[in-house]
Amino acid sequence: MFWKRKPVIKRSDLLEKLKSGDFELIKMPKEFWKDQEVVLAAVKQNGKSLQCASKDLQADREVVLAAVTEFKHALDYASKDLQADPLLLYLVSLGIATEKLYVAVYEEVENKNYDKEMFGQALKEAKGKIDEAKNIYIERRVAQFRRD
Repeated sequence: MFWKRKPVIKRSDLLEKLKSGDFELIKMPKEFWKDQEVVLAAVKQNGKSLQCASKDLQADREVVLAAVTEFKHALDYASKDLQADPLLLYLVSLGIATEKLYVAVYEEVENKNYDKEMFGQALKEAKGKIDEAKNIYIERRVAQFRRD
């Protein structure tokens, strides 16, 4: 009796097919759902592919940003932490959720490397509430990045 062997799928062939839009993540063996490069290629073509990604990759900011750039509702498939990220939510609502913009603003806020005048004004408007001031600052900083 002969056993049929499953064809070996080459990762490089899958990546090529994903990048050209000829294949979808959901049709791939689940072992590839954990591969960041494969998932990233898939979500760039179809943001809905994020739903097939491993939990770790659904929590990967780069993968999620690529997915929401292609399909803003892909955020529904992201980890709970990323779904609650105010900066990510704001960028998605504007339709400009790119890795470069996210990192630029996020690092400013996390490192408290604020434009002091802009943050001071935001703090004044937020009546001293730091979290609200951060959100106001983020909105203004994103608007400024978009103009530049």
